[in-house]
This record gives sequence, C-alpha cells and structure tokens, in this order.
Amino acid sequence: MKNFRQKNSILGLFFLFAIDVLFAQTPYITSAEGGNKSAQFNFGIDAKVSFVATGPEVYHTLLIKSDSSLWGFGLNDYSQLGDNSTVTRTRPVRIGTDNDWVFVATNRYYSMGIKADGTLWGWGYNGWGNLGDGTFTNRLKPTQIGSEKDWKAV
Repeated sequence: MKNFRQKNSILGLFFLFAIDVLFAQTPYITSAEGGNKSAQFNFGIDAKVSFVATGPEVYHTLLIKSDSSLWGFGLNDYSQLGDNSTVTRTRPVRIGTDNDWVFVATNRYYSMGIKADGTLWGWGYNGWGNLGDGTFTNRLKPTQIGSEKDWKAV
C-alpha cells in the first residue's frame, strides 16, 4: 500500500508541476462548499477553469471553464478528447460549442460528461460497449447516452 500511495503522490505532484510549466501559471487550492478541497487553475485560455478531470494512467485532461464550455488536451488516439479527431493535443482545444457542461470524468480510452439538463454523454473508445450507448462504435465527439435527464455523477 505504501508504494501505491507514493506512486499516486508522485504522479499528483508531477501533474501539478506539468500544469505549472506548461501554462506558466501557479495552481492554487481553495475551499469549496462543505470544506472539500478543489483545485483551480488558469490554463492560459480566456477564463478560469472550474473543473479538471484526469488521473493516474489517463493521458488526457478535460477542463470545464467557468462559462461551462468543455476543453481538452493530451493523448487522443481514440478521440477521448471528443474533438472529432484522433490528433493528440498539446494545448487546450474547445470540445464542441455547448456551454452547459457540469461534470466530466476521464478513463484511459474514453470520457463521460453530464450537462446542466442532467443528460449523460460519452465519447472515445467503445469496443467493449463501455459508453453504454448499446453499440460497439467509437465516438469521435460527445454523444448522448440514453434519454434520461437525472444524472448527477459518472
């Protein structure tokens, strides 16, 4: 367990260092409601970022800006960024034109998101049916999953 914690701590520090170097910004931590900690970063795009999704062994990052637009950068071999391509991005690119994203989650091969109306969206690799859309078709851009409008988290 000690090695696992050390590895995740090192990865977390590397992520913060990479963000600082890549965007020449210093991240800072603020308290959110309920006393939870949330990181806020300025990524050199025209507004503050309100949500960041990434993780260990996930080679891309998704950002929700304060205007609720979705942005992404990093590995994109299965279109896990959702920018309708498989081009790896070294700078944030806008994902679609919608300004109603409230939550995103990343996986090595695909990503999921929830919009303000409570709908669930998925994109990227779907070879195992992991997007939940009833197919095995990879999705190059966010695709609505089902018709339910009561999703809160992925």
